[in-house]
Amino acid sequence: MKRLFLALCVILSGCATVGMPTQPTKSLAEHTTMELCHFYYSNPSDALRTEINSRVGFPDAEWQMIDGNRIHAGMSAAALVCSWGLPTPFGDINRYVGQWGNDAQWVYRKCRHCEATYVYTEDGIVTSWSD
Repeated sequence: MKRLFLALCVILSGCATVGMPTQPTKSLAEHTTMELCHFYYSNPSDALRTEINSRVGFPDAEWQMIDGNRIHAGMSAAALVCSWGLPTPFGDINRYVGQWGNDAQWVYRKCRHCEATYVYTEDGIVTSWSD
């Protein structure tokens, strides 16, 4: 029985989320907008929504997309993070900077070996994505 319990603990510990916390660790004013959006994705609350709105002021249609965990071309990178969270712990953000602007590839994976969804932004605006 002890072996079964130990094996289960080892297996489940491999599934634990690492990296970015899912709740504020200090006052909301001390967090970046991207952190607040990640917290909102993880644990939506009126306090987080109010603080995010005071900083970026998403329109109601954008909040509907965020609350439905949907994205669309033209939404801001902050709205992307509010809707899908940061691509952690198995994803990444690959940034490219040049005279054309700031481009990024957001790589979202649900597990280390899962297929990725790629979201592309140009100058902080979602332009496209692929599964």
